[in-house]
Amino acid sequence: MRFKENKSICKGPEIDFSSSITNSLGLKEISIDVNEQGLCLGAAIPNSSIYNRHQKSEYPNKSNDKNKKNNDVTRYNITLDETGEVAFYGDSGLDIIDESLKEKIKRTQLYSYEKNRQMKMNYERINAETDKFLEIYKLSPNLKDEEYFKRRLESLSLKTYKRKTFDKKEPSIKDAKKVLKAEAKQKINSWRLLKQYIMRKKYIEENMEDKLTELNVEWQGEKIKFEEQENKIESERNTSYIQEYYEEKRSLELAIKGDERYIEEKTGQWLETTVLPLDFELAYEYRKSSLLIDIKLPNIEEIPDFRAIKLSKGVFRREDKEKIDLREEYINCVFGLAVFFSSNLFNISPKIKNIVMSGYSNRLPKSQSSKQKQSKDEYIYSIKFKREGFLGKNMSEVNPYDFCRSFNHRCKISEEKYMDSIEPY
Repeated sequence: MRFKENKSICKGPEIDFSSSITNSLGLKEISIDVNEQGLCLGAAIPNSSIYNRHQKSEYPNKSNDKNKKNNDVTRYNITLDETGEVAFYGDSGLDIIDESLKEKIKRTQLYSYEKNRQMKMNYERINAETDKFLEIYKLSPNLKDEEYFKRRLESLSLKTYKRKTFDKKEPSIKDAKKVLKAEAKQKINSWRLLKQYIMRKKYIEENMEDKLTELNVEWQGEKIKFEEQENKIESERNTSYIQEYYEEKRSLELAIKGDERYIEEKTGQWLETTVLPLDFELAYEYRKSSLLIDIKLPNIEEIPDFRAIKLSKGVFRREDKEKIDLREEYINCVFGLAVFFSSNLFNISPKIKNIVMSGYSNRLPKSQSSKQKQSKDEYIYSIKFKREGFLGKNMSEVNPYDFCRSFNHRCKISEEKYMDSIEPY
């Protein structure tokens, strides 16, 4: 049922102002409408604006069929993989195999929008994957000189736990009266209001002293419990602070001294806690102010071999990297690792004056056929870093390749950006 408004212009037939244009035949109470949907029967309650309507037949409608087809198309979704390949699937999650339906989907505006949106998301992620390899050097800290360690040692102080105070106020007569009022209200009730008032007042007066004593006992119990808890926390925290103080003091003293055992232990601890977006292996040894490091570098295959290109119309396109570009990115990656590790390791102790870092990778030798598939570890660079070369540098802004080559090094890079094997220091 629905409401329908009619406007009478003159005696006789009425003109319908409802949402559809109809040709009405019949009486006020019963009508037969012929409209764009077909034949419709209607019955009305006399002298009211309420009627019931029922569609009996429907004309074939080409525009409706067209809309239905469009609706069928929009009920489907698409996904893109990293290569830009489009997969079509319906509401049920099953793949669409009907090629004609795929073509219809491709002609819709929604398809173009959704494809480009997913391409943008995919390729931004892929470009970010490449940046993870190329921007590791940006995590490198600036060099800390010996004065830094000495200042830290001089400013070192023992912390103590600051106790909390029990801030709950001691109960007063006013507090006891408030509690007794609530009790009296719950316990004493009478339809005679004056009698109820007198009885409740008497209850409060008779129980005031006991209630105040009771509240004070509870308050004292809470205070004692609070103080015991604070004593426990104070003891635990101060013990921890003392331990931290002497550990940091000892660490700074050994760092300033350049203790060999301390430097090797600290190097191992730092490596265990270091997380990078690629796998690495690092062997090290400390000898007379020099830290000797062999690092297993990632393979070039770990760097994504394609990128996202944004066209002039804002559309994104997949583009495979040229071999020479991929090799150049690999060069920046492995030299960036050298900068990252040397910067952090120099900061373990000011007595580390030199770091000899040699990097190797497991790969097929250049002269070997790929069919033989006999890869082996080959050193591709060896660098003699000196501490003073890091002083005053903002390590997150250096060019890793140029910075590493400013020190004595062994590295052979061809015009095609291939890193030939070398003999390390």
